[in-house]
Amino acid sequence: MPKTMRTADEWYGEFRIMPSLAAHQRRVAAVACSIIDAAERGTPVGDDLHRNRREIVSACLLHDMGNILKFDLSYFPDFLEPEGMAYWESVQAEFADRYGTDEHEATLAIAREIGVSDRTFGYINAVGFRMATGTLAGRDPGKMLCCYADMRVAPFGIVTLDERFDEGTKRYAERSRRVADPEYAMRQVAAIREMESFIFADTSISPDGITDASCKKYFFSLGSFQVA
Repeated sequence: MPKTMRTADEWYGEFRIMPSLAAHQRRVAAVACSIIDAAERGTPVGDDLHRNRREIVSACLLHDMGNILKFDLSYFPDFLEPEGMAYWESVQAEFADRYGTDEHEATLAIAREIGVSDRTFGYINAVGFRMATGTLAGRDPGKMLCCYADMRVAPFGIVTLDERFDEGTKRYAERSRRVADPEYAMRQVAAIREMESFIFADTSISPDGITDASCKKYFFSLGSFQVA
C-alpha cells in the first residue's frame, strides 16, 4: 500500500501534474475500467483482470507522472493555462533536476516515492510505446491492459488505435526520424494490435465500444480513487 493513502487527485497536486496530463491519466484508467467490467469471469484473462482491478487502475492513474519531461510546452498552448508557460517551464526544470531527463524513469521514481505495491509498479513499468513488444511477450493480462489503455487515449480524448497511431506519428515526427531501426515503430504497433486482440477475446464488447461517451461514467470519479 502507498506510504500515505491518497487519492489520484491528491498525488497530482503533490507532484504538480498538469491538468491535461491528469485528465489523460484518468481517461486511461477509465478505458481500463470499462474493459475490466466487460471482461468475462471464468476465463483466464477475465479472472486476472477482475482480481487485479485495484492495481491496474492505480497504475493507469500514475503511468505518466513524469511525462512533463518530454513535453514540448509550446505544442498545446491552451494546456498551459491559467498558470502560463513560465510556471510549467519551471516545473519541467525541477523534474529534470530531480529525476533526470527520461520520463519513464521519472515515473518509476515517483511510483517508488508514493510507495505503490509491487504489482502496481510492474504494471506502470509495462506502459509506453517503447515497452509494447516486451509487455506483449510477458503475456500478463494486467500489464497488457495498462499498455493498451494508454494507446487508446490521445491528448483530447479516447480514440481508436489507428487514430492514436496517426496522432502520435505527427506529434513525435522529429523523434521518430531519430530512431535508428526503421522497423522499430512497426514492431511496436504490431505488438499493440496483438494486445487488443488478446484482451478483447475474453470481453463482451469490441474495441469500437470504448469511447469517451462509454467511459464518462468512470472518468469523473477516478480522481478520488485511492491508489494502491
